[in-house]
Amino acid sequence: MGGVHTGRPAGDPRFWSTEVAGSVTILRFNPGSICAGIDLQRVATLWEFFDELVAGPHRVLHISFASSELSHETLVRLAEYFRSVSADDDSASACDSRARTELAREDIAMQRYIRYLRDSRLFVVGSYQGEIDIHFLGLLLACDFRIAAESTVIVNRGHPLGVSPATAVPWFLVRTIGASLALDVLLESDNLPVHRAHELGLIHRITKPNSHEPDALAITQALAAKGTAHLLRLKRAMTASSAPLEKYLQVEGAGFQDLPVGTPTCARCGYNLTGNVSGSCPECGRPLNGA
Repeated sequence: MGGVHTGRPAGDPRFWSTEVAGSVTILRFNPGSICAGIDLQRVATLWEFFDELVAGPHRVLHISFASSELSHETLVRLAEYFRSVSADDDSASACDSRARTELAREDIAMQRYIRYLRDSRLFVVGSYQGEIDIHFLGLLLACDFRIAAESTVIVNRGHPLGVSPATAVPWFLVRTIGASLALDVLLESDNLPVHRAHELGLIHRITKPNSHEPDALAITQALAAKGTAHLLRLKRAMTASSAPLEKYLQVEGAGFQDLPVGTPTCARCGYNLTGNVSGSCPECGRPLNGA
């Protein structure tokens, strides 16, 4: 394991940490951190970490989410917020301006987080074990590849309060399983077991609960072994797949023309070797003399 970078947002206990395992960077969220209503926008160190990661050699990111069951108190706050911004609801006064401002800021922060994962030059693998509220499912669906323990279950407890899923969940569901199935999942009050989520394509791999962490990391490392350049080109193609065909073909072509002609690249993984004087590829370790 490499050096550890730990974020400590002002006014909050430590809630995330990172380390390097081979060619993979691991980001771990501590239990309850998301559930507690983390204001990610305030955590400058997290965005700095992302920026440093994009500029570095380890651009396969393994995110380990701790169990983030949404508390009843948080659900109530969400319900009040949504009522306060609804033009058809006369109960706007139910949510005071301070609470409204805090929730709006958290919502903006979550949007920024999701956009970053989707648009960044990182291949992101999401790993989850435990109970996940459907309101936070978008944080997992924003990842390019998703792994969950067999014990994982998706719960939906917002119906009685009239709270709709946040974190772009409907958007991700429609694009992953289609509008009809997406609506069925969103209206379902029962729990959604991980095996059903896997059948629907929401989860790519399932692990055993007692060995989830090492097994999930092993899956991520196997993906990283395919080469970062290859993974990022696939990500770019998959992201563009919802665009019109002509736009997709433009992106597909650009995916093989990202580097200027004559740019030195690794013959094994395609890594950009400009300025490299180490004698080996920092991505896959191949000697530059071709041995």
